[in-house]
Amino acid sequence: MLSKSLLLAFVVLLAFGFDRSASAQTPIPDAATLDKLRERLLEISDAYPNAADIPSVSLTLTERKVVIDAEIHVAVRTAVPLPGRLPAWSPLTVLVDDKPEPALRRDDGYLWLVLEAGVHRVRVEGSLANVTEWEWTFLLKPRQVKIDAPGWTFSGVKADGVPEQQVFFTLKQKAAAGAASYERQDLQTVAALERSLELGLIWQVRTTVTRLSPLGKAIALRVPLLPGENVLSANAVVKDGFIEVRLGAQEQSFAWESGLAVVPTLLLATRADDAWVERWRLVVSPVWNLAITGLAPVFEADAPMPVTSNGTIRAGGGDLIPTWQPWPGENVTLTLSRPEAIAGATVTVSRGAHAITLGARQRTSMLDLALRCSLGEDFLVALPAGAEITALTHNGQAIPVRQDGGKLIIPLRPGEQTVGLAWKANTALAFHTLAEDVRLPVESANIHTAINVPDDRWVLWAHGPRNGPAVRFWGILLCSLLAALALGRAARSPLRTVEWMLLVIGLTQVPLPAALIVIGWLFLLAWRGGETFQRLSNPHYNLLQVALIGLTATALGILIFAVGEGLLGNPEMFITGNASTRTALRWFQARSENLLPRPGCYSISIWWYRFAMLAWALWLAAALIRWLRWAWQSFSTGGFFRRKPNAIITPPPMPGKTS
Repeated sequence: MLSKSLLLAFVVLLAFGFDRSASAQTPIPDAATLDKLRERLLEISDAYPNAADIPSVSLTLTERKVVIDAEIHVAVRTAVPLPGRLPAWSPLTVLVDDKPEPALRRDDGYLWLVLEAGVHRVRVEGSLANVTEWEWTFLLKPRQVKIDAPGWTFSGVKADGVPEQQVFFTLKQKAAAGAASYERQDLQTVAALERSLELGLIWQVRTTVTRLSPLGKAIALRVPLLPGENVLSANAVVKDGFIEVRLGAQEQSFAWESGLAVVPTLLLATRADDAWVERWRLVVSPVWNLAITGLAPVFEADAPMPVTSNGTIRAGGGDLIPTWQPWPGENVTLTLSRPEAIAGATVTVSRGAHAITLGARQRTSMLDLALRCSLGEDFLVALPAGAEITALTHNGQAIPVRQDGGKLIIPLRPGEQTVGLAWKANTALAFHTLAEDVRLPVESANIHTAINVPDDRWVLWAHGPRNGPAVRFWGILLCSLLAALALGRAARSPLRTVEWMLLVIGLTQVPLPAALIVIGWLFLLAWRGGETFQRLSNPHYNLLQVALIGLTATALGILIFAVGEGLLGNPEMFITGNASTRTALRWFQARSENLLPRPGCYSISIWWYRFAMLAWALWLAAALIRWLRWAWQSFSTGGFFRRKPNAIITPPPMPGKTS
C-alpha cells in the first residue's frame, strides 16, 4: 500500500516538472498577435444588422387604449425598437414573455427593448393622445400586422396583412361629423387632387395629390377611382374602388398613373364630403369627337408635350385644352364617339410632274408623283401601248417592276411617299405631237407637264391647259403686216406696200427698236431728198448729214444681223407662259381626272425656217441694191456739206415708185 502511494507521488511530481519546463519554454505573443486577437474578440456577430425580426404584430385600439402584442425573433442579444413613434402614444406597461421590468430605453423617438437570443412574446399596453388622426410608424417594420380598431378607420395595410412604412388611423367620428372635423385647426389637412386625362388610341390618366397644408403632419386620404380606372403604378394600394394616398410628415406630393377603359360616356364628379379640392385637365386626340355636358370648362394653354409611344396625341405649346376646377358635388359628363368614315379614295395624288423628251424616232417620258396614302395597297398606272419601263423608284429606292397587262403595279404603304417611273416608246416625231395617254387610278392635283422639243425643230403652235405656253409670233406678224399696209399708203412712203410687208416679215426676228430704226432710216432718206430738207440752215443741214451717215451704218448693221440670225440662228417665235421656251413647253393644271393632261404642239424641221430666211435674204439683197442707189442720190442732193444755201433742185424718185 505504501509503495503504491510513493509511486503515485512520483508520477505527479514528474508530470509537474514536465509542465514547468514546457511553460518555461513557451514564448510571449508579440503586439501584432495581440491586436489581431483583440479584433477577433471585438468583431461584430454576423447576425447583424438582421439580428432581430418581427414576424407578426397584433394591435388593438379601443378608444384611447393601445395594446400591442408582438412576436420578436432575436439571433443574438440586441436592442429592438418597438412599433409606434413617441410621443403620439405613451407606453404604460411592457411584458416580455409575461415578465415585467425589461431593459428599456428611449432613443430616436422609439422605445427600445433589450432581448436575449431566442423567440419572445412582447406585450405593450399604452394610451393614445387626444388626437383624431394617428400615424403608426415602424423603425423595424413587421412582416405582418393584425389590427382591431372598432372606432377607427385605417389605411396602409395590404389585403394580405403586409403593412406599408406607416399606417394611418382616423377617428370615425371625424369622417362622419363633417363640420366637427375642422374644430381643431392644428389637425386640419388640406390637399389638392389633379387629374390629367389623355384620351387617344389608348386612354390614360395621371393623378397627382399635392399637400396644401404645411409640412410636419402626415396625411391619409382614400381617393375614389374613376369609372373603369385601372391603376398601373406599383406603389399604389387599391381597395374597394379607392386608392389609399399617404403623405408622410415631410412628403409634399403623391402621384400614380392609370389606364382607362374606352367607354362612350365618362363621368367626372366630386363628392360633398371630400377633404380635398380637385382640378381636371383633358387632352383629346383628333380620333375622337367630344361633347361636354355639365360644368362648363375654361381653356388654358398647355405646355409643350411630345407625342407618346402609345398613340396618345398630346397638346403642344400654345394649344388650348379644357380645364375644370369643380366645387364639391359638381360633375361633368364627357360623351365620346369615333368620327364616321366617309367613302372615298384612300390615295391622294398631291403633286405630279410628267416630262416628255421628243426624239426623231423615240421619245422618253418620266413621271414623278407625290402621294398620301391612308392604307397600304397597290397603285395601278396605265401606260400607253408599247411603253418600255426603264426605271421605277419608291421614296428614292429602286423597286422591281410588276405589270398586269398594260398597267404598272406600284405597292404603296400608309403615309406620304414619292413614286418615280421612266419609260420609252418608239414613236416617230410628227408635225403634231401630243402627250401620251397616262391614266392613274384616282384623281390628281397640281400636275406639271413638260414637252422638251429638239433644238432642230421649229415650234409653230402649242395647245393644252390654260396655264401653259403661248406662241405670240403670229399675232406680232399680223400686227406687223397691218403696220406695213399703213406705211405703204403714207404720202412720202419710200417703199411700196408689198416691199414693206416683205421687210417687216424679216424684221420680226429683231427687237422692235431695231426694226423702227430701219423704218426711220428709210423715211429720213426720203425727207433728205425733198425740198424741205434743202431749206434748212447750214448748221442744221450739216448736222443732219452727219446723223444720216451714222443712221445708215446702224440700219445696214441691223439688216445684216437679221440675215445672219435667220440663216444661222434660231427662230424667234415669242413663246411665253409658265416659264416656257422654244425647246421646253411647260403646262400646269390644278386638278385633273384619272387621265393626265395631254397637251401638244405643232412643229416642223428648222430647215424650213432656214429656207424661208434664205429667200428673204436674197430678196433683201436685191432690194438693198436699189435702196442704196436711191439713198446715195438722196444723200448727195444739194451737196454733202455746205456753207451757203443751194438752189432748189428736183428730188430723186422714190425706190418704190420706179420699176
